[in-house]
Amino acid sequence: DLKVNNERIFEMFVAEFNNYEEIIDVLSKDEYVKQSIEGLGETDKQKALIEFGKLFKVKEVGKEKDREVWRLSFEWHNDLEGQRLLNIAIKQILINIQNIIINDLEEMAIVIENRNKFKMQDLKNDLAVLEKTKINFNKKQLIYLEEQSAIAKALKIESNTLDVNSLTQTSQSGISLSVNSGSIPYYLRGYKAIDKEIMLIESRSQEESMLMMDAYVEILENIKMVESDISEAQIKAASKVVANDLPNNWVRFDLRLNEKNSNKNLVLYVALAIVLGGMIGTVNVLISNGFRKRKKKVEK
Repeated sequence: DLKVNNERIFEMFVAEFNNYEEIIDVLSKDEYVKQSIEGLGETDKQKALIEFGKLFKVKEVGKEKDREVWRLSFEWHNDLEGQRLLNIAIKQILINIQNIIINDLEEMAIVIENRNKFKMQDLKNDLAVLEKTKINFNKKQLIYLEEQSAIAKALKIESNTLDVNSLTQTSQSGISLSVNSGSIPYYLRGYKAIDKEIMLIESRSQEESMLMMDAYVEILENIKMVESDISEAQIKAASKVVANDLPNNWVRFDLRLNEKNSNKNLVLYVALAIVLGGMIGTVNVLISNGFRKRKKKVEK
């Protein structure tokens, strides 16, 4: 009986078992099988090995404590020899599954690594574009403020001449007193306030200037998220765990409980069936050709 601890692994086990590759590989090295198929052509040898592989079966028989229970059964000329071959095949299947899982994890880690690289490159490109945009915006803002300051000085407007009501109405109407505000002349704020604003803009570092932009903060947060992504490291760690694990523990089985049908001539019968099948097919072809030739002669 086979007891399933991991559903996905066992699905892989059943699939690998039923494609007969590992079983055929084991059987092809068995001396008794090699003697039985000796003298057959390569095609017939492969057919015979496939038929031998089909003598080893796995099927679901129920559940035990919410776990699926499967049963191995085989027919062989010798019970102990059949158990030995089956045991070798199962171990090879589990090793193959282990290698498949390791390869899948490694490929997944590479995909995540490349995804993060591309994402990081895109974020850095966005950051570079945003920095250039901010530099140009600051230059434009300074030109505008310097012009407004010059106008205020020419009009001798030292301090803000806007009343509170005007500011409140402007705020409520959604009109901004920032660069290029068209509703209320900016120079009415007075050259002292405008010059102070110019000084503050010029005194800010590039980092401080960039932090004034929400898009910049969002990009920095996304960069930190990519840098702190540990999924690649976790997958690589999982791959190492799988590589160091013993696959024999993944599926528990007890060959002593297998269904065993002993037939000392079974392998010989299978080989003979392959040979006879080929002979019968050849005879049928010869007979058919003979009938066609005779029919042609009669027609003539």
